[in-house]
Amino acid sequence: MKNKFCSIFATILAVQTSAMLPVFAQTIDKSFSPSDGRVFGNVNPDQTVILKIVNKSYQTLNYQAVNDQVLQLAPQASGELKFTKNTLTDHLASVFIHDRYNNSPLIYQLSVTDNLVTVEIKETVGEDPYQNKTIYIDPAGSIFAF
Repeated sequence: MKNKFCSIFATILAVQTSAMLPVFAQTIDKSFSPSDGRVFGNVNPDQTVILKIVNKSYQTLNYQAVNDQVLQLAPQASGELKFTKNTLTDHLASVFIHDRYNNSPLIYQLSVTDNLVTVEIKETVGEDPYQNKTIYIDPAGSIFAF
């Protein structure tokens, strides 16, 4: 079951990442919503990056860094993941966040202070065009949400 989940997760991540390739070539524009897939902000990839996830929804969320275990986050709770350049593959960080059954639409509000990236997660309606499932930080330190 774990291998099947990892395979499905990797496929979803690959499809989402390949769909975002044209976005990676864009310049930084701070006049957008952080949920639209463009660069939200930057961190220093030479220092430890802390991703703080704040669950402002009313359900338990699962979150998982690529090639890591699934962690649970209770409603109204927060959790942290740390990333260093030593853990680099083709990205600094890629984290998949979803409800237990992967069917509730979520939106993210991101903020960056130095190398602390805070992601507040709220529920939304299925028609909301700004739904998210993944936080991605590329090797240069650019932050994306899609």
